Amino acid sequence: MVNFDAGHFVGVYGDGSLTNPTCWWAALGGFGTWMPKRNFEEGQGTTQEEKSTYGGAVGQTGSSTRMELLAWLTVLAEPIRSIYATDSAAMMGKAIKLIEAAKAYENRRCTHSPRNEKNPIGKPWGLQADGDLWEQAWLAILRRGAANQKLRKVKGHATSEDVEAGRSTAEDRIGNDKSDTNADKGVQSIAGDGLVKLAGWAAKRQATYKKFIARIHRFIAAITTIEKEKRERKQRISVRQYWATMPKSG
Repeated sequence: MVNFDAGHFVGVYGDGSLTNPTCWWAALGGFGTWMPKRNFEEGQGTTQEEKSTYGGAVGQTGSSTRMELLAWLTVLAEPIRSIYATDSAAMMGKAIKLIEAAKAYENRRCTHSPRNEKNPIGKPWGLQADGDLWEQAWLAILRRGAANQKLRKVKGHATSEDVEAGRSTAEDRIGNDKSDTNADKGVQSIAGDGLVKLAGWAAKRQATYKKFIARIHRFIAAITTIEKEKRERKQRISVRQYWATMPKSG
């Protein structure tokens, strides 16, 4: 990496945002990253200001994990060795698994073992959740080198109380909040804040309609149950009346 020592890693924060996650047709996704200001060592260059990136994502396969993964992919495209801070345990767990698999592959290659860059998960990419993006992450890790990216977990939406209690740090709180803000900007970049509000209104309207239909179903079920009980009661009365009119023997 230019202007830095070979072993230098840059801290980067990333986050994803997905509006209306339970309503796929109204869901709008976004991702964002934030890179703090970096000071070059004396004689190596000038200071690089903080850097923000964001983007939007639409489609029927949106999920919060997918948005988080998109944010990490943008960092993998940067010409830096990165320590990526995320609040997504799901994304981080699989990412670390891919990095460990890449390290194993590199070790085998160094010992002249047969070349093997196949899917380390075992399950075809197309059958995995967000497999299209995970495949790109795998290829990026192989190209960059397994040791050139790291991940760490930070607390999302940390408060001052979390910082005081040691559950987060002031730096991580700022970084995660800024990446979260950028992810929201990514959502708005799709078609502006108006579409976000419209999608939210439509999703809320559908949820209300869904509850209304559920009430109708419960009403129909209750009426059906009462009618059944009445029919059975009427049938029992009719049977008793029939036997009451029958002549008694003896």
